[in-house]
Amino acid sequence: MTLGLLIGGVVGSRVRADVPWTRLSVQDGLLYPTVHSLAPTGPGGMLVGTATGLSYWDGQRLRSYSAGNGLVEGRITAALKDEGTIWAGSWGGGLGLLQDGVWWRYTAANSQLPCDWISGLAMGEIGLWIATYGGGLAHLDGSGWTVYTRDNSDLPSDWLTCLLPDGRKALWIGTERAGLVHLIKGEEWHVYPLPFADATEVTALAETDGGLWVGTRRGVAVYDAQADQWRDPGFGDDLPDKHVTALAAGADGTMWIGIDQGLVSWHEGRLSVLTVRDGLPHDAVSALAADSAGRLWVGSCVRGVTVMGSLALPRIERPPVILVHGWRGPDSDAIEDSEFWYLARWLREDGFTPYYATGISPKNTLHTNARRLREVIAQAREETGASGVYIIAFSMGGLNARAYLESSLYKGDVIRAFILGTPHRGEYLWRTPLLWEYVAWTDEPSALELLPAHMSLFNDTHENSWRVPYTLIAGVARGDDLPTLFRELPASDGLVSTWSALGPAGIRAERRVTRDLHAWGKEVILLELPSFLLPRTT
Repeated sequence: MTLGLLIGGVVGSRVRADVPWTRLSVQDGLLYPTVHSLAPTGPGGMLVGTATGLSYWDGQRLRSYSAGNGLVEGRITAALKDEGTIWAGSWGGGLGLLQDGVWWRYTAANSQLPCDWISGLAMGEIGLWIATYGGGLAHLDGSGWTVYTRDNSDLPSDWLTCLLPDGRKALWIGTERAGLVHLIKGEEWHVYPLPFADATEVTALAETDGGLWVGTRRGVAVYDAQADQWRDPGFGDDLPDKHVTALAAGADGTMWIGIDQGLVSWHEGRLSVLTVRDGLPHDAVSALAADSAGRLWVGSCVRGVTVMGSLALPRIERPPVILVHGWRGPDSDAIEDSEFWYLARWLREDGFTPYYATGISPKNTLHTNARRLREVIAQAREETGASGVYIIAFSMGGLNARAYLESSLYKGDVIRAFILGTPHRGEYLWRTPLLWEYVAWTDEPSALELLPAHMSLFNDTHENSWRVPYTLIAGVARGDDLPTLFRELPASDGLVSTWSALGPAGIRAERRVTRDLHAWGKEVILLELPSFLLPRTT
């Protein structure tokens, strides 16, 4: 590794040439490559807030949460872990709490949270501090909510940007319009205007023995609490970019500074800049954090996370994925013309090989389609050498998949089945049109197989005896952004009721509910609103 660019004639760098970089991307399990926040947890752990949800490195593997798991919607701009619980702040979606495996949501609509735009989180001596962008500062503890604004306290701005605990009884608060604020014991306020002309916004905070480092759009300043004054950090105007996006203090005394043009290190009077030439995935640094093992984590705007140091990533096997289409697939029986066009592309980008279940037809019975599915799986295994496959089945494709997995045809070759928007109890919302179609237009067996009476018989006579793990995903179309029709229908994805898509209790499965809608063909139906296969939350 090179030492990077040397700035302003300052010689040297503390970044050794033998320090490795470990990159975490979507292919390693990271939820999304755009990173907005980093927060260290426990021994070597890290919470990674992304544009679509939260990823958690627990020291051994990445776990990810999105709105499909119950997490608040929106990009995750702040997160922390405390005593077995995880808090996540969203930009526009409010505050999420993961407790005992279940996400709880706090929003301005269902709680006293003053604003759904969360910019920072911090644990206090008792309870949680929440910085909002436009609603001031909130505190949540066992007795309830307390909200501090310009109107009811000495907080000088309601537009907050970041938080940093100062011990357990004090709190540093960065604002957009009034500089730096220090809150002591929840009642004593001190305001410190920034030492830059026309600069009022704090963009990042970090603390060392030498003082509080404050990032701004005009550079970095250090506040010395003992002397009660601002001081220059020592490198003057040598930063290649004055807009500071992130700060992190290393255990060895190094101060790391994120900017739009790379990563700056400052240690013992030496300043260096690292860029993509030195191992960064992208020059625009969006977040920084040092974990308990002394490793620096660097978040990127578009290229995921890079860790300065070794990280033992688990080996991720990528078996082939069998895509089983819904009631009526494309006439061409080609994946490019099917509803899986987008999903197949995303799978390939993540390193998976998708196979389209050709030959599945509404003119066949479920049992006939199950035999064809068995042939497609056998082909995928033969071509890839995989011992098993994943199945992603959509709509009636889920019934065809179950007909294979829950019969004597099954060959023990499926690792897991993800079943989206499938009427496991039959199609209740549209059973009359189905009957009319069978009588008046077609004699396809699938029209009868979709009826509730047939699916009741199917569920009584079929069982997942092989215990293949199922994930059943159902949609609930709700919200003011949807047409009136959805507010009048029973809970559904617009075509399949949520009750039917979640299946009878006798089906052993992980169950998830999203706000996505149904779709068929290559296009999204129903006014081009997001669907399971062009998702908003799944």
